[in-house]
Amino acid sequence: MGPMRRHPADSGDIAATRKSQSLLGREKLDTVRASVRVHWIGRQMLLRINAKQLDANRRRELEAVTCFIATYQRLFSARPALVDMPKPPEPDFIVRLGAREIGVEVAHLYGSERDARLLFGRSQPEESTLQARVEHAMVPLNVRVPEELNRILSQKATKTYPRNTWLVIRNVYPLWERTDFEMYPEALAIPREHPFEQIWLLCDEHGTSGMLQLFPLE
Repeated sequence: MGPMRRHPADSGDIAATRKSQSLLGREKLDTVRASVRVHWIGRQMLLRINAKQLDANRRRELEAVTCFIATYQRLFSARPALVDMPKPPEPDFIVRLGAREIGVEVAHLYGSERDARLLFGRSQPEESTLQARVEHAMVPLNVRVPEELNRILSQKATKTYPRNTWLVIRNVYPLWERTDFEMYPEALAIPREHPFEQIWLLCDEHGTSGMLQLFPLE
């Protein structure tokens, strides 16, 4: 087992890193242009969505599915096409892959629920004390991040969908990368019962380092 990685000593949380600061600027886009094909009235069109019509969470989900489609195409030479952004009980998106239309449910991995609250400026007062920050920083990342990933998997496992659906989890935690996920495969706990045909992990915000298929395992 490799060495345990911790937060920078000067703060002990994600808010101290330069990469996390860049993450906070992701909401600057006024328009999201997804470079994927969209089927509409029997034709293929470029998806063009005014981000002002979407809430912040929906914009992040759209960025995630666009990144997933681009990464999938790069890795497998396939041409997925974003078809729709439906509402529950449908999954977050409908994607055409070959002759099939599959649902895609999106989730984001921020390191921990506390890290997510810090990232979005929603931290609780008791989490901002020096003692709380030090205690949080002392939890090894190879414990904290897999635990949060497993929490997301367990939460999503309780959902049901009216079509075959894939789960895409986008890691946006800058202190954990693909090599880290690959270093601790035993920490992953896929629920025995879940509704997903496939589960994919985008290993970084933009999919630069690729992605890992968590289910089914080859």
